Amino acid sequence: MSTVLFVDPQVDVRLPAALRGAELKRERRAGAAHAYPGPERRLRPAPRLEPRGAGLAVVHTCPGCGRVSIVPYAPGAGLAAAPPCGCGAAVASPALRTRALAVSGALVVLWLLNLEDVLLTRRALALGATEVNAIMGLFLRFGFVPAALIKMAVVTAGALFLWSQRRRRIVLLASAGLVTVYVALVVYEMVVLAG
Repeated sequence: MSTVLFVDPQVDVRLPAALRGAELKRERRAGAAHAYPGPERRLRPAPRLEPRGAGLAVVHTCPGCGRVSIVPYAPGAGLAAAPPCGCGAAVASPALRTRALAVSGALVVLWLLNLEDVLLTRRALALGATEVNAIMGLFLRFGFVPAALIKMAVVTAGALFLWSQRRRRIVLLASAGLVTVYVALVVYEMVVLAG
């Protein structure tokens, strides 16, 4: 896997070819000075090669806090590593922390709604209803407890997977969509059981 390196428009494209293990990408905004520091740095954590004084420098952006560090570039030496950032790279930006918190909350609510669905299904089956979901119907042949354990294990595995992808915006939308669907399902089951 190569490291993406953004190249300043003022840098000759043939010069940085000596960088081993780096995929070179030209800046899209030709002739425009890059806004370091600024909000765009969080969108581009990849290193960037740019002119500095009489030579070149590799500009690194911390993916955690967006802090910029500059390492002199020596031709043939490869891509120099960025100096460690004091934030600890595991620390995310406030937007990512907020999204992770929202995804975590949605997944906990989703897990609880699935548990409520299992309990309402048990009550409905005790009253003589039949399971409409063909997959759950198949698992119910082994008994209610194994079917409930299988369902909750699948929900837990899915929630853990979504939580591992919590930095992606689509995961927040998917989690919120699943919560909405399960709220509607649980409300429907409660209305049917009450009537």
